[in-house]
Amino acid sequence: MPNISLETGPDPDPASHALLMSYRDTAHEAVSAPSVGWIATAARHRTRRRTGVAAAFAVALAAAGGTLLAGQLGTLGPQPAPVPPPPSAPATTGIPSPTGAPVPTTPSVTPPTPSAPSSPARTSERPALDIREVNWQRATIRLPTDRAGSTCPTGRFTSRGEVTVVGARTIKVDDTALAHGDLDRDGRVEAVIHFHCEHTEGDSGDGSGQLLVVTERGGELVGLGYAGPVGENYGTVRVRDGILVATVMQRYSEQPVSQERGYRWNGTRFVQVSGPTAFPPR
Repeated sequence: MPNISLETGPDPDPASHALLMSYRDTAHEAVSAPSVGWIATAARHRTRRRTGVAAAFAVALAAAGGTLLAGQLGTLGPQPAPVPPPPSAPATTGIPSPTGAPVPTTPSVTPPTPSAPSSPARTSERPALDIREVNWQRATIRLPTDRAGSTCPTGRFTSRGEVTVVGARTIKVDDTALAHGDLDRDGRVEAVIHFHCEHTEGDSGDGSGQLLVVTERGGELVGLGYAGPVGENYGTVRVRDGILVATVMQRYSEQPVSQERGYRWNGTRFVQVSGPTAFPPR
């Protein structure tokens, strides 16, 4: 088909040309442009529609994200509770020193309220005795069972002055000890006293005197054992290197005879370890 133009090109036939020209001249009458108000209303409707679509898309996106986050948290399980931060150290203050530099001081601490003192536990043990300060005429002694040939009683004895009557016996005790020293090698001091055990009140005491070694145990005076011959006179008494050394004088002799004898504790009784064991015949 030939290209037909209204301005250039070959001339159409007269009938067609007249018809086309009539269309051009009457086209503005058939088509009318929209008004300004209609165009503004249409624009507002398009804006609202786009805004509604965007809001709906945002809501849908948020819902999808929340569902995904919840699924992830569910797979992780319960989360641990947050750990509180450690307490901060108490603030310290500085006291200016003479040179001007601050001297750190320790924080003040309120001292605890003292509780009421508890009563001391009761104990059956007696307080320890100073055996050097004992008054032997006012003392309680547990006498030894081994009397070493004497007639002295056994068991607990309490002296009541210079003379104490116990049954049929009259017991005399000096008020001071003759000597002090460690005789049983336990690190504690023993006392050596002169102990008389008479049969009756009328006896003169001759033939009854003997040395008694007393120790302290648990706050009590305990007779460790007797030493020396019975009924003889005793002069000086001392403790030397754990040995009881006594000067023994024979009684009723025309020419006085004295001997130095030594006695050692063997764990059970005192045995003689030095000096004569007997006097010569009278």
